[in-house]
Amino acid sequence: MRSALILVLLALCCGRSQAQYWRSLGKGKSPAGTQITCLYGDTVLDRLLAGGTFIHMLNAQDTVLALGVAQWDGERWDSLAHRINFWEGGSVVQSVQWFLRFQNDLYATGSFANYDPIAEIWVRGWGRLDTTEHRWKWILDCALPINHGLYLLGPRMPQSQLYFTGFADTLCGPETANVFTFDGQQAQPWAPFAQVPPHTGNYTAWVFDLHGKTYVTGLYLSPLTGEWTSMMRYDHATQQWEAVPGWNTMGAVKDFTIRNDTLWLCGAFREATGGPADLVVGYDGEQWIRLGTGLAHLTPANGAALNLEWYRDELWVCGAFHNAGGIPVDRLAKWNGNQWCRPPGTFSSAAYLSDLAVWRDSLYVCGGLTTIDGVTMNGVAQWIGGDAVEECSEAVSVPAPQHSSEVVLHPNPVTQSFFLSGLPAHAAQVVVTDLAGRPVLHRTASLNSIEVGRLSPGLYLVMVLDRRGGRLAASRFVKE
Repeated sequence: MRSALILVLLALCCGRSQAQYWRSLGKGKSPAGTQITCLYGDTVLDRLLAGGTFIHMLNAQDTVLALGVAQWDGERWDSLAHRINFWEGGSVVQSVQWFLRFQNDLYATGSFANYDPIAEIWVRGWGRLDTTEHRWKWILDCALPINHGLYLLGPRMPQSQLYFTGFADTLCGPETANVFTFDGQQAQPWAPFAQVPPHTGNYTAWVFDLHGKTYVTGLYLSPLTGEWTSMMRYDHATQQWEAVPGWNTMGAVKDFTIRNDTLWLCGAFREATGGPADLVVGYDGEQWIRLGTGLAHLTPANGAALNLEWYRDELWVCGAFHNAGGIPVDRLAKWNGNQWCRPPGTFSSAAYLSDLAVWRDSLYVCGGLTTIDGVTMNGVAQWIGGDAVEECSEAVSVPAPQHSSEVVLHPNPVTQSFFLSGLPAHAAQVVVTDLAGRPVLHRTASLNSIEVGRLSPGLYLVMVLDRRGGRLAASRFVKE
């Protein structure tokens, strides 16, 4: 009897120990075989949003019919507006892939079918939340079939405009393109991609701006060589495409973020096949920043980092990998600036972890997981372990990103003109761009004094370039 009591006490103790790093969110998703594929910490609604192929979300005492979109308020799950997915009573719904905010509106994108009551047709999976009618609305002026080639809307991080990407198709007009810009009302082809050689296999994914250049990931023919590439960039100052130095791989980019003027990428790229690093890397626009020895899968060709998220000044990465900087990990690791560390927790039944999100100063992870350390989680979990780690790799020295210097710009804010002091010796051009990286002014003479009286009020970037377009210095100003 005494031995049995000791075993019970040990089991209770171990259960508390195992659960101290992760917390379940209700009882998670249902049924088995479905997934939570994406998470989004929405500060406007003050909810953690979950998207995926699930039908129900489970609370302690009730079941919520969600159909691929649910919201967590910190205590319980609920549906979000009228169901975004069409459902005929099957065991799965079509996937919601991610959420984003643009001009204060909430968007969802994925492979789901969305009903347009005016056209009376099921259309491609993009939706914008109407908070008045509590319904997901179709966002364009035309109805499109659900097998439409352009099926992505992004990027997920804030920018001055969105992009429709995917395979070449039309979008409410006669023009066919792989990339359309979207200002919240109208979509139009993104002109620079017209320079890319046309091919039915051209595919575009993420489109984003950095240092006055627009980067395009995917798999498409290079306008420079005619060969396939998975990432290039368009220089708005020279209006020319250029290769990204050091990027010589077909490996896919799965996610990105920009922090402190530095780009952070993760994906399926590897150094062995022409990538700048293994599965995760930083880039300051001029040089690549390796994070130790990167990440690796037990079968290298199957490795992929699917999502990255900054949380408390550390870069957390999830995906399909089992090694980080030489230490074993379980599809989740964090980089603290000098070394990789493994947070506590064993994720069972998870071929990969698909997404991370920060909400209310907490980190959340989702994917094919069913338990963590034997505790049921059913697709999503909250990290409550603070700074706890099980093991860290050997610390390495990582050079700080070498950004171009800043010239002195005055006055700032600007009404009519500004002056530049401390111009580099080889300065030959000054380019002023908006926040999307689109040039609004280009000067090749009298660089010390720049007239901007005709510009609309707002925030602008200033780049000082040499004769070949190399960036020498940068600054910014507010136009009143």
